[in-house]
Amino acid sequence: MEITEQKDSSKCVLKLDGDMTIYTAMENKVHFDSYLYSEQNISLDMLAVNEFDSSGFQMLLLLERQALANDNTFKITKASPAVQEVLSLYHKKDWM
Repeated sequence: MEITEQKDSSKCVLKLDGDMTIYTAMENKVHFDSYLYSEQNISLDMLAVNEFDSSGFQMLLLLERQALANDNTFKITKASPAVQEVLSLYHKKDWM
């Protein structure tokens, strides 16, 4: 997974490129750890995420929970069809 970061004073936009599956979960967790305690709102561009499963979804739940605990927002601005399908299954289309 490749993550490109763009920050401004109020938000952090992360562009994700790659897979978010059980096979990449540990690697993805390492990438996301630095954003878990961010003092900024988090927006994800997930248009380039090729494969996405429940492990990837759990990572998003963790990001959302931590953002809300820090009084920040969590939003997905763009999502690939794979991401949209899983979000729909878990009734989380409101993230977009």
